[in-house]
Amino acid sequence: MIFIIASYICIIHALFTITLPQDRHRAVKTCVSHLILVAIFYLPITLTFLLQSLIPTNLRIINLSLTSVLPPMLNPIIYVLKTEEFKEPAKKLIRRFSRRALGQVKST
Repeated sequence: MIFIIASYICIIHALFTITLPQDRHRAVKTCVSHLILVAIFYLPITLTFLLQSLIPTNLRIINLSLTSVLPPMLNPIIYVLKTEEFKEPAKKLIRRFSRRALGQVKST
């Protein structure tokens, strides 16, 4: 875990050295999905061990079991959300539904 934290400190330092805002934005977009998955994996484990006396045993077992199932399950979903093949149809779908919802609100 120390190695992972040190790696992210180096990544954050590298992000601060990027001067152009659009380049920094692109670099952050690249890192965000990985950071989400790392957080989904490490936060429940860390909280379970830090708050061990406060969390019932059954809940600890469920929590630790989910950390082995949830990240691999969410991995494809998180990375698909970044692709242009998904973004464009999703934006069109959202616009269509928002127009219909606004049309229904205006007509009532």
